[in-house]
Amino acid sequence: MSMLAKVGEVFRVLGEIPHILPAVNFKVPAKSDRASLGSMFEDTVQRYPDNTVLLFEGREWKYSEFNAEVNRFAHFLNARGIKRGDCVAVLMENRAEHIMVILALSK
Repeated sequence: MSMLAKVGEVFRVLGEIPHILPAVNFKVPAKSDRASLGSMFEDTVQRYPDNTVLLFEGREWKYSEFNAEVNRFAHFLNARGIKRGDCVAVLMENRAEHIMVILALSK
């Protein structure tokens, strides 16, 4: 990687800081709170449907598109009898669908 490319990458990463800061302020919900990863993701989709949620290997997903895929996986799992409280192992290669399946399981 050339020096110019390295400098460009530094500026790209610095541009991501405003998107990372909300995660720093995250607070774990109380045990009595019914919040889940799935419900928090749904809330985020409602607030930012047209924002980019993931860039991976040249592909880009908006929150609304990503959520549609997550819901497709969730319906598939539900149709196969997977329900709340079941133990499910996820073993996949590094790909976007891995995150989708984890979110689908949390829904």
